[in-house]
Amino acid sequence: MMNNKIDIAFSVHDKDGSYSLKIAVAMVSILENTNGKIVFHLLHDDTLSEHNKKFFKKLVNNYNKEIIFYHIQLKKEDFINLKDIEIYSPGALFRLKLAELVNVNKILYLDADIICNLDIKYLFEENIDGYAVAAVLDKDVVNQDNISNNKFYKKSPIDVKNYFNSGVILFNLNYIRKNYNMFYETMYFLKKYPYIPYSDQAALNYLFQKKCRFLDCKYNWGVKKGAYDECIYHFSGVEDKPWNFKTSSLRILYWKYFLKTPWCNNLEDFLKEYDKSNMPVEKNILTGRILSRKIFIKNFLIRLKREFLN
Repeated sequence: MMNNKIDIAFSVHDKDGSYSLKIAVAMVSILENTNGKIVFHLLHDDTLSEHNKKFFKKLVNNYNKEIIFYHIQLKKEDFINLKDIEIYSPGALFRLKLAELVNVNKILYLDADIICNLDIKYLFEENIDGYAVAAVLDKDVVNQDNISNNKFYKKSPIDVKNYFNSGVILFNLNYIRKNYNMFYETMYFLKKYPYIPYSDQAALNYLFQKKCRFLDCKYNWGVKKGAYDECIYHFSGVEDKPWNFKTSSLRILYWKYFLKTPWCNNLEDFLKEYDKSNMPVEKNILTGRILSRKIFIKNFLIRLKREFLN
């Protein structure tokens, strides 16, 4: 299944308009580390603003790549009573429609909380003939076992020893179309087990676990494990998100690539976004989380301006 074109998908549900830029940062990290033809496929609903859509197009045009938008309108009954989806986002369900919406043989799906630190073609070119998906074991990503003793997983048909993380997942869409009804079968599982944690990930494991090729953990490297030379970093925990402060020093990569997005046109744009994620300066000093002298000085100056000149 070799293909010179790399197809990559993201899901966008963006009520407050901030989620789009997080996806954009992930996209830039891919574009800065990968040569060749890349096509981005954005699955979105009405929450994607025209402003952010325009910025996505500008970003991709800057690198002479391609982007395709797919509007998805889920029915309320598709996710009503699904507890995880109600808490987090119906956007988690968009990828369950990949096989019916995106007319390619193979596609790489990525969560927004990743930073690519390698040439992604090596992952995309992994041989998955005879498999539905390829992914990394979840326990190798999060560095712990979150599900073995969970009462909802114990009641489900999922094999917890072979439970994969779906934040980075390579779909063999050609194989899936021939052997599954992806959206119908995953939704059947979710409605049968509405309280199961990590519900969309659980549904994908239920459907594809026996037809999953397990990949080297460098393709989905949890940041709790520290730095790795060439990998796809996954900031999977709530406390690990690179746009929040309580995370590892690897967050500097996020800001490095943010600077190259259309969402950051000047120093003011950078400081405004960076300041949202930052502790007060004195706490930065106390916790030792000063990652860059330049960023520290810029943030310190804007803090002084806000507190003493306004």
